[in-house]
Amino acid sequence: MALLSNDWITMPLLDFEYKQYILLDYLKQLETCFHENKIYPYLSDVKAKLKSLSSLIDLKNDLDTTEFKRLNKPIGFDFNEFELAYKKRVSDTEALSEISAIMGFALPLFQKYSCAGETLKNEIETKLHLIPVGILPLQNKEGYLFLNATKQTRIYRYRYSIISAVDENLSYQDLRTTYITTVSNSVSNTLENIKYTLIKEIKELPNPAVYFIEAEKEFPFIETLLPLAKYKLMSALNFL
Repeated sequence: MALLSNDWITMPLLDFEYKQYILLDYLKQLETCFHENKIYPYLSDVKAKLKSLSSLIDLKNDLDTTEFKRLNKPIGFDFNEFELAYKKRVSDTEALSEISAIMGFALPLFQKYSCAGETLKNEIETKLHLIPVGILPLQNKEGYLFLNATKQTRIYRYRYSIISAVDENLSYQDLRTTYITTVSNSVSNTLENIKYTLIKEIKELPNPAVYFIEAEKEFPFIETLLPLAKYKLMSALNFL
């Protein structure tokens, strides 16, 4: 799926019907991805577009009020709004009118699909279960994450940390994963056996924390299972 350009509203051709076509084509592809349970990067993209569009609308509304009030003298009082009434001396250009129409058309659609994607994400999260493999050590900020993918288990090494932003007086969670290998699932090749094999081969982690993500059904790996598994693990580690 081709993501929508960040400057899709203002880039040529500045025509309402053309922008409608571009937006509806993007949303049709987005709907297909959601129908296929593909979450990322599509949900993040539509949420970013919604945030950007909302900021642009706020900016235009501010220009339509604050700036015009600063440049124009009041002509009376609006008793419906209980505020001074101003006469606009500068009218919107044709380009600004087109942009306003496009923004008004796009906003409810971005809101709809952003909400739908978030609902889908939350539903899938309830179908993913984080299970410890063996006894967890006291230090569990570094270890392994096992993901089941079509009769195979993909193994990732993870490292969790909290990064402090001094200037903003805030802290951010950070989870880095590195792909290690993929092993075939079998009766003899249990999760415990895979864990002990890793301990023998990777001496840096003699007593690692190991988690397994169990999914109730099969989900797209790259677009859904991996990012949501990392999010679920990060949430659990932050809570511990």
